[in-house]
Order: sequence, then structure tokens, then C-alpha cells
Amino acid sequence: MSRTARKLSIVFLRYRKEFVVDLSEREAPKTIEALWKSLPIRGKLLHARYSGQEVLIEQRGDKVIRSPKENQVYNVLPGDVGYWYSWFGDDRYLRDVPEFSEIVMIYGRYTALRSVYGPAAMNLIGTVEGNLKDFAEACGRIHSEGPTTVVLRKLR
Repeated sequence: MSRTARKLSIVFLRYRKEFVVDLSEREAPKTIEALWKSLPIRGKLLHARYSGQEVLIEQRGDKVIRSPKENQVYNVLPGDVGYWYSWFGDDRYLRDVPEFSEIVMIYGRYTALRSVYGPAAMNLIGTVEGNLKDFAEACGRIHSEGPTTVVLRKLR
């Protein structure tokens, strides 16, 4: 996978931890451009219990990030960062569900992207650099301690 110069930072405020994401602009240019325009993002990082070792930030209302499907994956690896949109052409999400998007982070190998309806895909947009053990520890705490506030911001 080719790399781009664009990077973003994920800051876990409660844990005083920061992780850098190397964005894959060549593989997902439209998604990364939409994300880049929405930064900085401050929100609650939630655990995605259906999928396993995954955490996410939901964006609703005027904070929804809109991008088409690109560089979609079903199989993920620890450190993968992705984007998911509630209206990815699947009408089951349109019934009584407001539009929303998610920034998704995978922190362990026991992960299978799923929704309440079964397997799901995400746009793969980047990879966490550096110490994945520390990243997994910070994300894993959300499973036992509950949501925590994070800030996503541009590095370059």
C-alpha cells in the first residue's frame, strides 16, 4: 500500500496518549479529503461490540462526513483505520435510522466488521503508526471503562 504525506493524530484525553495515523490518500482520496475538511473532530470513542476489537466515533447531524465507497474491506488488521457511512446504498439502514458516519479503529486481531444485520465493510483510510500494543491497550480500556473523549487533528 502506498503512503501519503497526510497524517492525523488521535489523542485519548483521559489516558494522555497520542497515536499517529498514516493516511492512504492514494487508495481512498475522496474519503480522506472529506475527513480532512472535517478536522479537528472531538467526540466520544465508543466500543463496537458487534465487531470485536473495534472502537469508533459516530458523526451525526451537521457533523456527518459524506464519502462514496472506495477502498472497501471486510477483513481488517490491528491498526487499520476506516470510514463507514450509514447510507452505503443499503436501504435497511434508511428505515427510521438517521444518517450517520463513523471513523473506525481496529485494535486487535479478533475483529470481524459487522452490523446488527451481519457482515459490513468500511473504507480503509489509513494505519496507526508505531506501538500497536499501546494503541490496543488504550482502545481495550473502552470496553471495560466505557466511552472516552478523543480528538482527531491534522498533523500535516
